[in-house]
Amino acid sequence: GDTIVDVGAGDGLDSMVFSRAVGPRGKVLAVEAHPATFVLLEQTCHLNGLENVTPSHRAVMDRPGRVAIAEEGSHRDFFSVIGAAESSAETRTVAGATLDDLCREHELARVDFLKMNIEGAERFALQGGRELLGRTSHVCIACHDFIAEGNPDLATKSFVVDFLEEQGFDVTLRDEHALPWVRDHVHGSKRA
Repeated sequence: GDTIVDVGAGDGLDSMVFSRAVGPRGKVLAVEAHPATFVLLEQTCHLNGLENVTPSHRAVMDRPGRVAIAEEGSHRDFFSVIGAAESSAETRTVAGATLDDLCREHELARVDFLKMNIEGAERFALQGGRELLGRTSHVCIACHDFIAEGNPDLATKSFVVDFLEEQGFDVTLRDEHALPWVRDHVHGSKRA
C-alpha cells in the first residue's frame, strides 16, 4: 500500500522490486529521462505485468523546460544532464519537470520512499521537490562523487546531505563501506 517514486528508473529493475514490495494497493511512479532507456522501462513494466507502476518520460529538474542529456560512452548508466550541450551529437533533448509538478500530476499525496539515481543532477531535482520532500518519509539518493574526478559537477553528496537535513531528514551515510558507490549513497528518514 505504499507509494514509491523511482527517479532515474533506468530499465525498470528497481521498479520491478518496488512494484512487488508495495503490492496491488501501492503505487510506483518510475521516472526516466533518456528516450531509449525509457522504452526499456516501458517494456519491463509491460512484460512483467507491473500494473501498479506508472512510467514517466521526464528529466527531473528544478524547473520545467527542455533538458539536454549527455550520452557518455556506450552504457546507459552514464547518461546525464551534467555537461550536456544541446548542440552536441552525443545529446538528446527531453522534457523536464519538477518533482513537485510530477507528484501533483500523478496525484501523489504522500511518498513513503523516494529513490533517486540521476548521475549528478540531484541538486536540480531536489530543489524542485521541496513540497514533495515535506510529504516524504524515506529517501535514498545515489550520489556520484566517486566518478567526479573528471567532472566536479558530479560531486553532489555534500549538497544532498545538507539539503536533506534542512528539509527535516535524519541522514545516514555508509562512509566506511569498501565500495565507493555505496559510500556515496545518502539515506534519509523524516524526523519525527
